Amino acid sequence: VKKESEKSRAMAKKWEADLANKLKDLRHKSKKMQAEMEALQRELEESKQEGDKLRKLLCAAEVKELNWKQNMQSIEIHGAEIDRLKAEVERLTRSERDHQARELERQQMINSATKTESRAEALKMRLDAQENEVQRVKKLFQSQVAALQTQLSEAQEERERPGSNSNLAVESALAASRAKQAELQKQHALLMRKYTALQSSL
Repeated sequence: VKKESEKSRAMAKKWEADLANKLKDLRHKSKKMQAEMEALQRELEESKQEGDKLRKLLCAAEVKELNWKQNMQSIEIHGAEIDRLKAEVERLTRSERDHQARELERQQMINSATKTESRAEALKMRLDAQENEVQRVKKLFQSQVAALQTQLSEAQEERERPGSNSNLAVESALAASRAKQAELQKQHALLMRKYTALQSSL
């Protein structure tokens, strides 16, 4: 009887150690997940900053265009200086080509800014969805950990109860723990696949 009791106690201690290691692993994975979320948040912020830079470049291009139009109006008003203005018109004709090139560049910047904003919005939506998923899995982890801790307490009480079949109780608790751990691993694998898919689409 004493041998059986010592054997049961050893098995329970081993189970407790395994459970502690699993809890430690879950905490490590949770921290890693949080770090990945923060990296995605930083990338979103960088995308927003890129969009702001493009909008500033667009404003500068519009100011240049306005200045050019004002110069053209000034040329039309000062007709008395026609001879000098003919040379100026010729010069402005040449600059028109440059203006068209700038206009094309401005349009490209508009398109780029629009794409950047759309990408930032899509990234934000994905980030929000991923954050919700992380919270859901986090709650699941917490509930599973609580269940494992309850089973551990029950197994300890069963082991200490006189005349109880402690081996059967421990084996039953271990079986339940393995099943719950398998479910945790499945949920974690699913979340990591979603992370990988999100990162590859950025």
